[in-house]
Amino acid sequence: MLIAPACSSLLLLVACHVLHPAACAAGSSVRVEGVVREGGQPLEGAWLLFMPERMSLSTPSDPPHAISDCDGCYVVRDLEPGTWRVTIIPRLAQGRVPVLMGPGQASDVSLWRHFDLTIPDVAEYQQDFEWPIADLSGRVSGADSEQALAQVPIVLDPEGAWKEGARLPIFVRIVTDAKGCFRVRGLLPGRYTVQAAGPGDVGAAVTPRRAAVQTVEIVEGQVAEVALTLTEASERLSGQVLDPHGAPKRKAAVHVFGDGGVEVTRFTSIVTDRNGSFAIAGLDPGSYTVLVDQRGETRGSDDPGPTLLEGVVVRAGEEARVELRTRESVQINVHVRCMAQNGDPGGPSVSIFSASGIDLSPFQHSHGILASFSEVELDEEGNVIPPKEPPAPAPPEPRSARSTIPLEPGRYTIVARLGDREERRDVEVTEDGVSMVIELRG
Repeated sequence: MLIAPACSSLLLLVACHVLHPAACAAGSSVRVEGVVREGGQPLEGAWLLFMPERMSLSTPSDPPHAISDCDGCYVVRDLEPGTWRVTIIPRLAQGRVPVLMGPGQASDVSLWRHFDLTIPDVAEYQQDFEWPIADLSGRVSGADSEQALAQVPIVLDPEGAWKEGARLPIFVRIVTDAKGCFRVRGLLPGRYTVQAAGPGDVGAAVTPRRAAVQTVEIVEGQVAEVALTLTEASERLSGQVLDPHGAPKRKAAVHVFGDGGVEVTRFTSIVTDRNGSFAIAGLDPGSYTVLVDQRGETRGSDDPGPTLLEGVVVRAGEEARVELRTRESVQINVHVRCMAQNGDPGGPSVSIFSASGIDLSPFQHSHGILASFSEVELDEEGNVIPPKEPPAPAPPEPRSARSTIPLEPGRYTIVARLGDREERRDVEVTEDGVSMVIELRG
């Protein structure tokens, strides 16, 4: 959903709470003004939110803000001297802005950007902001290049994580317009994977088109262009998910993995309908593993583990049909013990893999307990007494982690890690569950 700037006061209030839990205190005498530019041209309608470096829960909920005019100019009054975090939110095309109160979609999206600004103790201060061109423009078509595909979801996957300073607008989904086109403005330079996931990709069934993927290099000062083609697919995988008593499992998430444990439904949301049914098209012929995250609509400490069906074969031009009946989960209790060396990051971690090499950690609700022990001297008030002499190199200290993971019976691999140390255990989980102790040595 999108709204016009007429609702800016309400949206700004919501934006302040979303962008930061506290806002700033006004009442000083510094007046800050300047120009916001994009690629050297004035940027009209950009929002500038000023948030102080140090904030408290007692500060007002409406921070100083401004919206740039047609010449890109802005003015903010009554700022205190000091360090501020300035968040700039360019508006979307056609003078619209992203709504922060609910989901929306747009074919022309600008990223947010953060700037750190130190304001001196003066009456007036000039600060311009440059928004460089580093954009991605693309078009999605069918097998016939003249066939534009509208409302196709576009997913950007940068190498590594999103860098500090740039954010995608909250709740805005990138989709193609009526001409099959889309644009993302203000990307940080680097390599990105661009995927067109295919129309109708959310729900129990997926439109039978293969996803299209390209890798693109974003360079500052340039607009990168991609052309993605979604071809029709006759292969189809469908099925039904049932609970241990044979009743349909509603709103369970379905994930499909190919060779090497790579999820082919990574950018696709597939959930079972009221009959427990699901379907996905566009798979290449081959062998797959179907994983059902059966937590459904609620999640908590009693969530069941995932259900896996391995070796599902999809043949060219055919529909594969499967039925997954879940079993009651049992508990895997893992206790990891180790001696931590200087420089070891944090504590030990526990991961679990299926027999086909799928990392099940994203689908687990685990309970971890991390304990570390060291000897220090405290005064009567409980404060640490600094040593009178330089401390000797710290000896390794014992650390321990416990994880309780719900899973269905079957074969799994437990992996315990601390720094560069790793211990693997292959285990057969029975109806009675499994408890184990892993010692990380070295």
